[in-house]
Amino acid sequence: MIVMRRLLRASALCVPLIVYSGSPGWGASPSTAGLQGGWAEGTTSCQDTFATTKKGIAFRDPSNVFAAAFIVSGNRLRTPGATCRIQSISSVGERMQLSLSCTTSLAAAPVKVQMAVGQDGTLTRFSDSSDSIGSKYQRCGP
Repeated sequence: MIVMRRLLRASALCVPLIVYSGSPGWGASPSTAGLQGGWAEGTTSCQDTFATTKKGIAFRDPSNVFAAAFIVSGNRLRTPGATCRIQSISSVGERMQLSLSCTTSLAAAPVKVQMAVGQDGTLTRFSDSSDSIGSKYQRCGP
């Protein structure tokens, strides 16, 4: 029970719950195609958080485990403290909901993430479905 509480706390810190506002035109089958690359919350510096590599984008070493940033690559969503496999994507109104299987240094757990692409290409992270303000993320690279 204590381990699960720690994992859920770590997941809440490490896995951004993202919701995109706007109509991204997912149609019947939403995908991560428009999410590929690095993303950082508005107050987080892209240059300080990410590095460009031959394989694309990566977190700088050493990475700040508390950085409000993530990388989507294929069917993976990575934060400085967690690695997640995107198991499924569904539409929830104007939001995209991702069902993730995440692993941290403590344990593994399922996580639900909501997202929506803004008209200006930013992402907005919401704490839950009743959150109407959220936190904006900017694209940092490929």
